[in-house]
Amino acid sequence: MEKAPLSIKFPLSEQKGADYSDIDRIHLRKIAETSKVISPQEFQSILKNHQKFLKLDGGGGQWQTMNINGIILGIYLSKQSIPGQAILNNLQLDNLTLTGKFLPYANLVGILAENCDWNKVNLNHSLITDAMCQGTSFMGASCIGTDFSRSDLRRCSFRDANLKYADFENCNLEDADFTGARLEHARFPGAILKNVTY
Repeated sequence: MEKAPLSIKFPLSEQKGADYSDIDRIHLRKIAETSKVISPQEFQSILKNHQKFLKLDGGGGQWQTMNINGIILGIYLSKQSIPGQAILNNLQLDNLTLTGKFLPYANLVGILAENCDWNKVNLNHSLITDAMCQGTSFMGASCIGTDFSRSDLRRCSFRDANLKYADFENCNLEDADFTGARLEHARFPGAILKNVTY
């Protein structure tokens, strides 16, 4: 069976993405590389607080991003302010395994998490823009409505992941694997799709 063309499989991939050439990617990486390393124990506490945030109806808000002197910030807008949301932006998370974890509506802007095992993680409606996740596996993950814009996702596996309504604008997806992934209403303007598998 002949595969569908890239432009059909990956919606809007024939279009240019927005111009974000003023983002200081070298500085973003340096911030993450020099950030405090979160221990597994600290991460368990973050997860516990995030579950409380979700149980108190903290989900359902909208994300906005701001570019401040070349650094992207994520802002969560909701009807009420509820504490406990997982705010992990600009951190190095290479030492953490997120397999099967439940982290919808989390702030993961500018994270460094390369060659990690994040299989079957739930990141629905999370903000993972400008992230450095080269070689990380999101196999079987649920990333409905997740914003990955401008992230380095080279060699990532999204096999069998649910990526409905996800945003991959200006992402580098070279050598990524989307076999079996659900891509309905996802968007890929400006994405680099060289050697993708699907």
